[in-house]
Amino acid sequence: RKTEMKKNLMLNTVLKIAPDGDESGRFSGYASTYNNPDLAGDVMLPGCYDAVLDRIHSGGQMPVMFFAHDHYSIPCGVWDEITSDEKGLHVSGRINRDLESGKEIYSALKFGSMSGLSVGISYSMKGVEENDTGGFDFKTIDDLFEISICAMPCNPHARIDEVKAFDVESIKDYKTAERYLRDVGVFSREQAKKFISCLKSVFDRERDALRQKETEKEIIDLIHSFTKKDNQHGRE
Repeated sequence: RKTEMKKNLMLNTVLKIAPDGDESGRFSGYASTYNNPDLAGDVMLPGCYDAVLDRIHSGGQMPVMFFAHDHYSIPCGVWDEITSDEKGLHVSGRINRDLESGKEIYSALKFGSMSGLSVGISYSMKGVEENDTGGFDFKTIDDLFEISICAMPCNPHARIDEVKAFDVESIKDYKTAERYLRDVGVFSREQAKKFISCLKSVFDRERDALRQKETEKEIIDLIHSFTKKDNQHGRE
């Protein structure tokens, strides 16, 4: 039998504030940390998200971004990247600042009055074990259907740790250009990759066309030089 639950987790870290004028809406942090009991005594164990992450990274649906698990509201943004490391579940996403709610949430993140993250998961009893704190140790979960931004998580081990700005001057190659397109909220990851790929094709064609024109000019100049020499010999 599957059970749905929300895990409120928080990490006490310094919130990095983006400089004034930043419009990207981008931020990142840990949505869940490992081996840290929450106030209910539940512990997320390393590897518990692996099966879900495999599905996501194989083209599955990303979790929805809500504010305070309000499933009846319009999602306030999108999650772009989710990875697992030795510390926990690291996420990065973008707030939709075209929404009034998005403007308010992002303003609160930058001001520092809110920085919590909370996961909405489903699990079955075969994936958990009772622990000594009265809660469960989560060995595996069945689904990660949403990650919320919230003000008052219950476990002091999962917070947003960065609100990002992206320096345009840092674009030095195609890879950083692709990242910039994602960070400023212009394209999704797949759209950014496709755009850069098309751009490469255009540049390659233009470069080839330029080389062809240069080659044609060299040939024409060579012909002109031969013609000029023939004319000079004819006059002699």
